[in-house]
Amino acid sequence: MKTRNIFLAILLLFSTITFAQIKTLKKASTVEIGRVGPLGKQNLWCERTADTYTFYYKDVKSPGMATVKSFSFKDIDNAFENLYSMIMDGFNEMPTDNTLVQLPKGMIWLHYEKVVGATSFQFMHADSKNGQVGFSQLLTKGQVSKLFGK
Repeated sequence: MKTRNIFLAILLLFSTITFAQIKTLKKASTVEIGRVGPLGKQNLWCERTADTYTFYYKDVKSPGMATVKSFSFKDIDNAFENLYSMIMDGFNEMPTDNTLVQLPKGMIWLHYEKVVGATSFQFMHADSKNGQVGFSQLLTKGQVSKLFGK
């Protein structure tokens, strides 16, 4: 009888410990800033969670696969608005070389080119974690404004 009581006490203690390991986490609220894509497709979009902005894009260099890549940064020292300003300045004075922007986990290049007489912009992104390189679709000035929620 005494062994049975000890066994039940251990069983109760063990079940309490295993259930205590499971926690319910609250998901941080995500706000969509802007979305760009032809005919309602989501090829490039921006979301904000707390003070972190994340840009998601379908890599145009892998068209057969729907490869979605992303890059993120915290909005420290108004980084989101500064990035928007840098991109828009490139439309006014098209740089001859790509502009390199260092991120916490990688880097992006701001790439401009003339397409049918109009200036277009593209993110080129390298992830430092796995070394992958990705390319967003070409964007017009209006699409950049839409992506940044302007």
